[in-house]
Amino acid sequence: MLYFTTALNCTNEIWKQVTQVTDALLYLEIAKVYVEFVAQHFGERELNLVLADIVRHAAKERSHTLLQEYLAECCLGVLRHTADFVRIVSLEAFLPLVDLLQGASQVSVHKELLAHQGTHRRTHKRTHKRTHKRTHRRTYKRIHQRTHSIHAR
Repeated sequence: MLYFTTALNCTNEIWKQVTQVTDALLYLEIAKVYVEFVAQHFGERELNLVLADIVRHAAKERSHTLLQEYLAECCLGVLRHTADFVRIVSLEAFLPLVDLLQGASQVSVHKELLAHQGTHRRTHKRTHKRTHKRTHRRTYKRIHQRTHSIHAR
């Protein structure tokens, strides 16, 4: 029985077993679930490693219809669990994964990417405005307090 010290050690051991699967369809059936798990619980580095391995396995048989569906699910899993559009697109292995898509799978993932980008842009603007107003208010209060304390002396 194996004992793991961290969640990362556990996932590394599991992934070592998954990468040994030679059948591309079986591999991607497992990977589509695993990529969501990694996107949700780990950082960019780990996600990029998993995506690069998926690209390496899928590049051989990319024209298979079921394989296309699994590749699309991998892409959509990353989109579902990663809020920052820029972070997704900056992953080295994400765009090569999207490039493997063909036909309807490609169209659906591109639509989701565009929708995700639009959501990110609106959210980023709202957050930036709120942060800017809050910072401005705090700065004004500090200046007012300092000015008031100087006049009180």
